[in-house]
Parts: sequence; C-alpha cells; structure tokens
Amino acid sequence: VTMITLLYTVLCGLPASVVTDRLHGIMITGFMLFFSILLLAKNPVDAAEMRAVSKSTTSGFVVMITLILAVISAELFNAGQWQRVYAAKSTADLRKGLALGAGLIFFVMWFFGILGVVAAAKYRDDFLRDDNDTKKKSHYLAFFYLAESLDKGWHVLILIFATSLCVSSVDSIQNGLTSVLYRDILNYGLPVNAVRVVCAALNIGAIF
Repeated sequence: VTMITLLYTVLCGLPASVVTDRLHGIMITGFMLFFSILLLAKNPVDAAEMRAVSKSTTSGFVVMITLILAVISAELFNAGQWQRVYAAKSTADLRKGLALGAGLIFFVMWFFGILGVVAAAKYRDDFLRDDNDTKKKSHYLAFFYLAESLDKGWHVLILIFATSLCVSSVDSIQNGLTSVLYRDILNYGLPVNAVRVVCAALNIGAIF
C-alpha cells in the first residue's frame, strides 16, 4: 500500500497528493484516538506519579521553542507546502486550510505529548541518568515503551499508523521535489517525464 501510494502521487502529481493526504488524515486521526484510549487503559499511572513529572522546567521550555523554530524554518523551504499555497482557489480557502492544518497539527502534538508524559510517569526511574551518566530509556521512544504491553497483533497496527504518519509527509515532499526539478530538466532539454521516473525509482530503493 505504501509503495502504491507513493508511486501514485509521484506519477499523478499534486491532485493525487491532496487525495492521499485526506486519506492519511482520516487514518491518522482514527489511529490516534484509538491508541490514546488503548494505551492509557493499558498503562495506568496514579496522581503522585503524574505530579512528579508534570512540572515546567527551563530545559523543557528550550525544547519547545527549539521545536517551533525548527519546524517553521523547515516548512518555509518545503516546496510541497508552497505548492499547496499557490494551488489554493482563493485567499479565503488558503486561510481555512492553514487554520484546519494548524488545528490538526496541534492535535497530533497533544496526542504524543500526553502519552509522553504518561510514559515518563510510568518509567521515571528508567528515564533518569544512572551512575554512568547514560540513559536507560530514550525519551523519543516513549510511545513505543507504552506499546510494549500490547500483544504482537497490535504492533502491526502501530506499524501501519507510523507508516501513515511518514507517508503523509513524504508524498508532499516528493511532489515539491518534482516541481523544483522540472525547471532544471527543461533547461537541459531532457524529457519532462524524466523527473517522475527518477522520483519513482528513488521510492523503490527507500521502501525496500
């Protein structure tokens, strides 16, 4: 399914990417709601454990600001995003799309943030540094630590969920890459479809 989705968007362009983004959006929203309930039910923590990790710190504030600046800076140079800006029917539609996108992004960040705090509460000692000043557990894998308590069958769904998160961004980036390369292809007098062939070939190796 991943291969078909990526090749479809590379060969069919921006309209196909918009269609697959809607599909991925529905899948991701459904999976997030489902796993929020499932993982919170499977990994109970008490009030004292939550209070121990639910407090503001200077390092946490720095991480928040760094993440915001990093994402904004990256998206300013993302040709896939600018494709959507210039493809909007009107300024009003563009603003609606940006507002909806910002809301969905907030929801995704909230989802991983809540589960991250729960994981920090449950595995607090494992996240702390030991005598050798090395971490026993890595914070960025918090979601997967909570999922370890689930049966292997659930892990398959998590793999599909993680893949959907990735592919929903990758196909947009690829279309942006294709649009940027078109100008170079035309300047060198090469066939226009050469860009699509190159991007499609890159997908096969990456997915393998």
